Amino acid sequence: MLDNPNHIGQVSHQSGNELTNIELAKRTVQAAKYFEKLQLQQCDMIGLCAGNTDYVAPLVFGALAAGLSISTLDPSFDTAGIKHVYSLTRPRLMFCDGELYERARTALDESQLTATIIYTMSNHREGVPSIMEFFEDDSVDPRDYRVPLLKNGLDQSAFIVCTSGTTGLPKGVCISHATVVVNSFSLNAYKDTTLLCFSSLYWLSGIITLVHGTIGGAKRIISSSPFNTNDFFDIVERYRVKITIGPPSQIALAVCSERIASADLSSLEATLIGGSAVSYSLTEKFTQFAKNASCSVGYGCSEIGGISMAKSSPNNSVGFLFPNIEVKIADDNGQALGPNET
Repeated sequence: MLDNPNHIGQVSHQSGNELTNIELAKRTVQAAKYFEKLQLQQCDMIGLCAGNTDYVAPLVFGALAAGLSISTLDPSFDTAGIKHVYSLTRPRLMFCDGELYERARTALDESQLTATIIYTMSNHREGVPSIMEFFEDDSVDPRDYRVPLLKNGLDQSAFIVCTSGTTGLPKGVCISHATVVVNSFSLNAYKDTTLLCFSSLYWLSGIITLVHGTIGGAKRIISSSPFNTNDFFDIVERYRVKITIGPPSQIALAVCSERIASADLSSLEATLIGGSAVSYSLTEKFTQFAKNASCSVGYGCSEIGGISMAKSSPNNSVGFLFPNIEVKIADDNGQALGPNET
């Protein structure tokens, strides 16, 4: 961020607020120092259940710089879901949007986490601490800050993300700093690129977009609202988005929208789709309207991140494996399967 301080790294669609790299770096350091003031130690857990609002990025980067672990949830989680996850990860602090406060407070209290303080990220409530406390020290200069060495090295947990819960209640998966780095693209890989992803940081795609987009020099467009087709088309047209990242359900909704016929999608160069099976027929329909876009299909898992990627094709190939990835195909009995065997 300090190498290109005046680059606009984040734009909020709802608020219109822009953050340059130097502003993001300053708030990152402010957050890291405030965690120190609160006497949090490396490997301590914090919880985050919020949409993509203005201060999520500096909070996350500040927590990572301080060596904390972040247990992320989506704002759609109900009280029982929040209780289930945080009774396992036991955060010392929690950050959520103001409208989620009662839900979060109840979940924490029922998990015997009454001492866990909640800070609101947006829609702040009277009498409740807010994220703005973290950014009050204006004397901070990010160029003078030195990130401390990680207590447990690169294997230290950066995020705790949840599995999809398809076989039961969601399980927490530890994502190490090493995994985050390995899945990152090179510096300036996204230079002069406008990037859009609606996923909250509950999803690996949201984490990848935040971390990789920032490292890669992209301009990230964030939306505090969940995906909807009107916002999708508005953002792509207004900000001339070049790359979108999301699940196939979002592309399906876009294709089925009446607005797609009149939408200007000419700026799109790449659409990265993952999270579930992606049919060629879906990407073929989308590119009839986004004529300059190439649709790529990626597969991965919560435990290690990306596994494979390929351009969408009629044979519905899952593509080539990423570097340093090995895959074994086995049947229900654990026996290895050969090519074209099921």
